[in-house]
Amino acid sequence: MTVLAIAPRHNSPGKRDASGAFAPEARAFIKLHGGALVDFDNRMDRAARWRWLRGTLAAFDGGGFDAVAFFCHGYRNGIQAGAHMPQAAELASFVRATGAGICVLYACDAGRDLDPERADDLAEGPGGAGGFAWELARHGLQVDAHVTAAHTTINPHVRRFPAGDWIVSPKDPLWGAWRRRLKSDRAFRLSFPLQSIAEIRAGL
Repeated sequence: MTVLAIAPRHNSPGKRDASGAFAPEARAFIKLHGGALVDFDNRMDRAARWRWLRGTLAAFDGGGFDAVAFFCHGYRNGIQAGAHMPQAAELASFVRATGAGICVLYACDAGRDLDPERADDLAEGPGGAGGFAWELARHGLQVDAHVTAAHTTINPHVRRFPAGDWIVSPKDPLWGAWRRRLKSDRAFRLSFPLQSIAEIRAGL
């Protein structure tokens, strides 16, 4: 298993989001699976970040990665690394060119749909249709993404696309075990995107 991790270089003003969450989890992801970690200058404007991201992924063309993971802020229409809805298809193409069939968005809200209402993002059954993760997955990737704002890897509100199914639904009997395992077991929370939902559930 070989992975590529992408994380921001600088903390947001008044926060320790990069140094306290994104970077440590990205480093642990690489230590666990092997591969490469690159950081982006999140003080650049979004257009510059997108140019950087395109160039960086292009440099890893044919890299033989199994997964590409973003540890950064997210939104229902994009991620902090510079890609928003208009770039989703191109981003998917660059990710696939690295060899990866899996893209992990350890990023708040990237698994939401595009409307501003949040209640429907937590509904039972498939969700996230039309949002960034859904659009990315439409172009040939498995994408795991959060539908709420919380810690980059501990957040339990995760849907898997293209179907938009919960990894574990908040109403599922396994919800408590899922939350505890994500919080207590770093290896687990950095490995579940590489497993099937059936394998994840069996491990709980």
